[in-house]
Amino acid sequence: MEFMFYTIRGIWLILIVHGFFYAARKYLKINYHFIPIFTISTIALVLFFGGLIGGLLYVGYGLALVGTGFSVYAILVDYRKNGAQLHMPIPLILVAVGFLEFGGLLVDAELIQYDNFTHWATVIKEMLLTNSFPTADSVMIEFNNYPLGMASWIYFVCLVVGKVQGVMLMAQAMVIFACFAAMFGIIQERRRVLLHFVLALGLSALSFFNITIRLNNLLVDFVLPMLTLAILAIIYTHRKHIEKAFLIVTPILGFLVVVKGTGAFFAVVAMGYLIFTGIKEQIANGDMVLGQKETIATKENLRIWGKWAVYLLVAMLPLILWNLHVDYTFVGMEHKFETDIASIAAGIGDKTPEDIQMILRAFLHSFVDFGLRPTIGLWAFEVGSIVAWLIGCVILKHKWRLPKVFVVCNGILLFYYIGILAMYIYSMPVVEAVYLAGFERYVSSLMVLIVGIMTMCLTLDIENSFHYHLDEVEEYKSFSSVEAKKAYHFGCVLCFMLLFMILTSEYSGTVHAGDAFHNSLPARMKNIVGDRWQEVDDSSYLLYALDYNAQVSSYYLHHVGRYYLWAEEVDEISVLEEEGLEDLFSQYDYFVVVQSDTPERKFMEKQFGLVGDAGVYETAELLANYKTGM
Repeated sequence: MEFMFYTIRGIWLILIVHGFFYAARKYLKINYHFIPIFTISTIALVLFFGGLIGGLLYVGYGLALVGTGFSVYAILVDYRKNGAQLHMPIPLILVAVGFLEFGGLLVDAELIQYDNFTHWATVIKEMLLTNSFPTADSVMIEFNNYPLGMASWIYFVCLVVGKVQGVMLMAQAMVIFACFAAMFGIIQERRRVLLHFVLALGLSALSFFNITIRLNNLLVDFVLPMLTLAILAIIYTHRKHIEKAFLIVTPILGFLVVVKGTGAFFAVVAMGYLIFTGIKEQIANGDMVLGQKETIATKENLRIWGKWAVYLLVAMLPLILWNLHVDYTFVGMEHKFETDIASIAAGIGDKTPEDIQMILRAFLHSFVDFGLRPTIGLWAFEVGSIVAWLIGCVILKHKWRLPKVFVVCNGILLFYYIGILAMYIYSMPVVEAVYLAGFERYVSSLMVLIVGIMTMCLTLDIENSFHYHLDEVEEYKSFSSVEAKKAYHFGCVLCFMLLFMILTSEYSGTVHAGDAFHNSLPARMKNIVGDRWQEVDDSSYLLYALDYNAQVSSYYLHHVGRYYLWAEEVDEISVLEEEGLEDLFSQYDYFVVVQSDTPERKFMEKQFGLVGDAGVYETAELLANYKTGM
């Protein structure tokens, strides 16, 4: 029965998404490759604005009805009258198949990683329970200033399909695969199979930087660069029609800046390329003149700049409104990673010169620590780019754009590293900064962006290096020689084999990560108390488990317990002692044995006459037995 419930609602989601896809193609004439990410971003932003005005539920169901309406009209009216004109490019079909393969795993997946329970899953659960954004009274949310762009999209999918962790993960995977689909839009010669294989191989290699997160987590560190790469692909594809580029990327940029606070950096990269491309094409077309005093302020120039400024302002509007919302809703409350001058001054003040030196040493050491995945990626990027440049530009004598893009990417790298270092020194609490908390995730996000840019550039350089273009000659004449054709086929086979190996590894890794849940702390907690979807429990809980892998001392048990119990007052211990037992237990309503072990069983037998299996015990009954000498 439950399977049928989710199946029917899943079909409803497909109808809704299809309806918006149809509208984007029918009325906005958007390229098939860019429709998925454009649609998802637009829906997420509308939900986001709905949350800001307190109408999350109504806006969510309103969008669902609109999408369903478009879909019904398309199927019953337009397709019957004009035929279903769906000319899906093969790469998009393959991306869709890939999503179905991984999506099938994610639907049954459960959350494990620490940060899911500190914020990302918790805030979505809060939104689904209250049908509103968190407020100052939302006692379960610790990081109130984290933007809720991605949470808004996941809320929408869960509202339609169901409130389970697997649906949350599938919703986020939809964003990631939509970005993959967009990046294939840069290829013009679509019959050149090698181009698709090269691009797919490079993009699949991005999973190397996502191993610590994978698809079965709600962390957005992989989403940020993927959205940026999708925007860059859209800009490049529409470089001759820059107005269309601005139109399509504006909602995606708006979505990007409210996915996470650091999304602003990635948005700056995307907007920089958008403005550069716009200026370059406008000058080439003669629509804009720069460098001459008498023409630099012409009405046409001002009109163009004014229009672009409006687009970019609209793109930044979600972030502006979010910051105003935080200032108004959480007035007087402290937030993590404050950016105002007073907080920065306080952040510097809580660090001694010795602390700052420790941060600097750890930061510099990270550049040569090959135990870190981003460091391996950084140096592989540097060496690989130089080798590619030597092969393409020096040996093959092609005028590739790779060297110029390589320089730009290194500039982005330098700027980002400086920004991270400043965050550790000025913004992050000293206890986290001295060991570079989150460093691997932060830098992995950047490496995904850089490697993705270089992959797209390499694909385009290869496309422009063919002796003949397919639109110039018949296909069987599209190679300069028999040897060139053999090399082309060899390249296709090689790329396919490497691509198959990487995707198989990623799939197996996702399966393994899913299987690991059954022996994890969240699995134990869920088996004992369930996954409670209710109002916040005002009871107090004391949790017991071994401090295996620092699961207690790192507060992992604390956050997992709060999420599944959906209770604010949750504490944890890893050692049971007779001294002070009455005082300790009298402070709580329930004692939860999350992980039973021999010392705990002996303690429960001696003090309360109980076996001590994993489970929930009322402290009043325990103390009654204890007082009577049981």
